[in-house]
Amino acid sequence: GRIKIVLRNVLTNAIEAIRDQGEIEIKASRGKAGITFEIKDTGIGMEKDVLNRIFDPDFSTKDVGTGLGLPIAKKIIEDHGGSIKASSEENKGTKILIKLPQQE
Repeated sequence: GRIKIVLRNVLTNAIEAIRDQGEIEIKASRGKAGITFEIKDTGIGMEKDVLNRIFDPDFSTKDVGTGLGLPIAKKIIEDHGGSIKASSEENKGTKILIKLPQQE
């Protein structure tokens, strides 16, 4: 259930970033090490200084919102022993990579 929260938070940001036009690509794969999710959008992207802060609590570039969506996502993923990373380029989009270890 908590992983659904992560995906909802990441997808909400992607939807807002494409601003009613653009694409969101979601890939999920399973390997020996675990599960990997890749969420890419063709939205507005982010400057490096913004990208470096997206997992900081209370940080937001939006007029409305708490700035807690991605920090909560990161905490949930790390609580599951995984990792979440972001890469972005202004005017080209953002990619979020989530890795979760194999559950035993």
